[in-house]
Amino acid sequence: MEKSTNDINTNIRMIPNSDSIMPFSKHFIFISYNEQGAFWLLQLAKEAMAILRSQSKLKVFFFPHLPTDCHIKYINNIRPSYQLFWAFIMTFIEIIQTTPFNRNIIYEIIEARFDEKLSDFNPGLSNYIRSFIEEKDIYIPNNQKYNIIKYSKNEEDMEMKKIDLGILTIVEEEARAVINGFNINIKKPLFVNHKYYDEGYFDVEGKHISVVHCQCTKQGNISMAVEFLEMQKQFNPSYMILLGIAGSIQDKIELCDVVICNDVLYYEHRKETNEGIERRLEHFNMSPTMNTYITRFKLLCDKPFQASQGSFQETFNLHISPVGTGEAVIGKDLSEIKKWLLTVNRKTGIVETEAAGFTAAFQDGTNNVNDILIIRGISDKANKEKNDDWRQAASNNAVLVLKKFIEDILVNHL
Repeated sequence: MEKSTNDINTNIRMIPNSDSIMPFSKHFIFISYNEQGAFWLLQLAKEAMAILRSQSKLKVFFFPHLPTDCHIKYINNIRPSYQLFWAFIMTFIEIIQTTPFNRNIIYEIIEARFDEKLSDFNPGLSNYIRSFIEEKDIYIPNNQKYNIIKYSKNEEDMEMKKIDLGILTIVEEEARAVINGFNINIKKPLFVNHKYYDEGYFDVEGKHISVVHCQCTKQGNISMAVEFLEMQKQFNPSYMILLGIAGSIQDKIELCDVVICNDVLYYEHRKETNEGIERRLEHFNMSPTMNTYITRFKLLCDKPFQASQGSFQETFNLHISPVGTGEAVIGKDLSEIKKWLLTVNRKTGIVETEAAGFTAAFQDGTNNVNDILIIRGISDKANKEKNDDWRQAASNNAVLVLKKFIEDILVNHL
C-alpha cells in the first residue's frame, strides 16, 4: 500500500505469512516507517476493524517505536532481513495471546528504556523491555484516503488478488487502443515502483474479467523482459498479452491485418567471420496449450473482421505466423535480416523488437502466469515506405482480435 500526496510519501508492507514465527496461524503483520507511516498504519487498522466488525474478532496491537536493531530492512527492495524483530515480538507473545478481544480498540505497546543488565537475559535487546500495554481508543480523521497496491507472489510469497489479464504495450497508439478498448479511466492510474499501471475490465458472458495495462517506457527485448517480470510481481495476472504493431515481410499480410504469433525467432545472436556474419537462431515456442487455443480460434474466425476506423481497407484478415524479433527496426526492402528469417522459416510473417524478451521472461519458470499471447497489428511492410500512418488503426484492430479471442477462448479458462 502506498500513500502519496504533496506532503506525504509512505509505504506500508505486509510481512508474508511464510516468514512469521508467531505460534498461532491467523495473524497479519504490517510495517511502515516515520510518523506518517504510523498514521497510515493506524488508519489501515481502523478501516479493517470497520469492515470486519460483523465477521470476526480482531485484535490490533500497535508497536510505535521499534528498536533500531529490530527494524526490518529490505534487500534490493524485495527480500526482508528481520534482524532481531522476531525476538523482540516474542517477548510480548503471552500478553498478545491472553489479551481479551475488545471491539474497536487498538492496543498500543509501549517500550521503556532499561539498564544494561537486560543484556544478560536477552543479548541484543539491552535497551528495551516491555513495560505495559496501553489500551487506547485512537481517533483517526477519515478525510484522507490511501491507494491500495496489489502485491504479487514473489520472493516474499505475499498473498494478493489475481488479475485475469496483463497487457503490455510500447508506443502511444498501442496504449491508447488498449485504454479505449478495456474501459480504462486514464485519469486514475496506479503508480507502483515508478511506473503507471491502468486498471480496466471486460465483461463477457456474465464474467467480469479484470485487466491491468502498462505502457513500457523503452522498446527492445531486454526492456520487455524486465517489464513482464515487474507486472507479474505486482499483479500476478493469469494471462499476459503483448499487444501492438509490427512490420509485415509477407505479401499476403497486408497493412492493418492482424497476426497472432505461434513461434518466436530471435535473430540477434551472431558470429562475425572473414566471410561475413553467421547468424545463430534462438527459438522460443508457444506452449502446446496456447497453440491449441490459437488453432481453435483461427477455425472460429472463418470470415474477415470488420476493420476499425481509418484502416487500410474496410475489413482485415487474421493470420497465424512466426515472428522474427531482435533489436533492429527494419525499414529496408532488401534487408539481410528479412532474407535470413525467411530462410530459417519461410512462414515467418512479421518482424518486431519485443517478442523474445516477453517469451523468455515467461519461460524462465519463476512466475505464476498461466500462459502468454502475442498479437500484432500490421503498421508497415518493413521497407523504405515505413511510416507511422497506420499505427493507430493497426493497434485498434489488434485490440478487436484480442477481445474476440477472450470471448471465444480465454473466457472458458478464467
